[in-house]
Amino acid sequence: MRPRNNASRGYSLVEILVVVAIIGIMSLVTVPAFLNFQRSNAIKAATRTFMTDIRNCRQRAISRNSQVRIELDSATVYKFYEKPNAGTWGALNNFSATGPGQNLKTLDKGTTFSANTLGDTDGNSKNDLVFLPDGTVNLGNGGGTITLLSSWKNISQDQFLVSVSTTGKLSMTGSHS
Repeated sequence: MRPRNNASRGYSLVEILVVVAIIGIMSLVTVPAFLNFQRSNAIKAATRTFMTDIRNCRQRAISRNSQVRIELDSATVYKFYEKPNAGTWGALNNFSATGPGQNLKTLDKGTTFSANTLGDTDGNSKNDLVFLPDGTVNLGNGGGTITLLSSWKNISQDQFLVSVSTTGKLSMTGSHS
């Protein structure tokens, strides 16, 4: 029989507890930072998706020689409508990854429309943005800004301002309120 070597017996309880304590302290620091990063990216993604939808509406208006309208229906929902050259407004179904038979899209969780300066071009008391066949924009009586706000607090950028000019140019600026 060979004698046992004390160096190869394994870890002591104290050593294991120290490692667990270090992991716990590191988790206390990294988990909130990760959640902040994740939430910040969620509002950025929602803003980029909304801007893509605006660009797609402009492109559709130009390519189909029609008018396309984005209507801010509620704090989290926007709808798409199209008016052919000599027609009336109709729901633009299955546009921009909306569901079958639907003309609406919902912002990502935690993101809302907090304010806008758009006008009401169709008189239904809902603010909208209308793209004309030449790619220009009818903003109604208002300006051309839409603010998207995150409901999460303590993130690096919790609101984004989307600006639309009458020529159809889009810009986005972010801020921390």
